[in-house]
This record gives sequence, structure tokens and C-alpha cells, in this order.
Amino acid sequence: MIVGPMKKICGMWGGAAATLLCFLSLVPLALADSMAIQPDGKIVLAGSIWPQAGVLARIAPDGTVDRTFGRGGFVIDRRLPPFQALALDSEGRVVAAPVGGVHPARYLADGAPDPTFAGAGESEGLR
Repeated sequence: MIVGPMKKICGMWGGAAATLLCFLSLVPLALADSMAIQPDGKIVLAGSIWPQAGVLARIAPDGTVDRTFGRGGFVIDRRLPPFQALALDSEGRVVAAPVGGVHPARYLADGAPDPTFAGAGESEGLR
């Protein structure tokens, strides 16, 4: 899927598709398992990075990495296993569920763990 105008990213043409390939080249052994589109057109990807950590990435509508999210556009959460699903809420927060659906985590719109969600952004179980 290509979203937005064709733009050269990481030496490639192809908007969001090229950004995903760029993500995979910047974060070796990463895999995207789930995707959601925010009301502002930004794309949030959830998946895994070896060895067994959850990863989120956010792509701007023009296909570039949204560097305002996490650290340079990415959140790598080594506290949790790979993310398999994600959901967005009306406040722009991201809820990511690891493989098996236990211990979901919630992140603020900027990618920081949400301290109001079970104290440290990670639940002790399903909510």
C-alpha cells in the first residue's frame, strides 16, 4: 500500500511503503503485524523486533517517519513480547497487545508509556 505522494525515502521511492521498508532496514529483524490509521492520517504500525520485544512506528501522511513519536519515530519496548494488535483511542493514545493478548500496554500520543495505565503503561492483565 502506498499512502501519500511519492517521496524519496532511504534512497527509495514509494511513500509509506518505502517508509516501512526503510523501517525494516533501520531496525533489523523487525516485523509489522498490525496497522491503524489515526484521524489525522498518520499510520501507526505495531510488531516485533528480535529478540522478542514490542515495537511501534508512526508514519506521517506524506510517507515520512514521524520523528515526534517515541525516539525518532519508533518505540521499542523491551519489557513486553512482540505486539500483535493495536488500537487507537479518541485521545490519540495507542494500546498495543502483545502475542497472547496479556499485559497490554498504552502509550501517549507522543509514544511515551502512559503512567495512568496500570502505573507504568503496562497492565498486569487484560483491561
